[in-house]
Amino acid sequence: MVAMASDATNSRPALQSRVVLQQCLSARLMIQPASEGKEAEYVHVAKQSCLFI
Repeated sequence: MVAMASDATNSRPALQSRVVLQQCLSARLMIQPASEGKEAEYVHVAKQSCLFI
């Protein structure tokens, strides 16, 4: 989720984001979504920390 906030020093909006750190014993992460005629691609990780931005 990205929230927009105004920056006091200029008129451009400042970006804000959330970060989630997850420790897992195993995970299956999608690296490429499915498209026409092609299945989604996944990677498998074990005993790692995953950082979601």
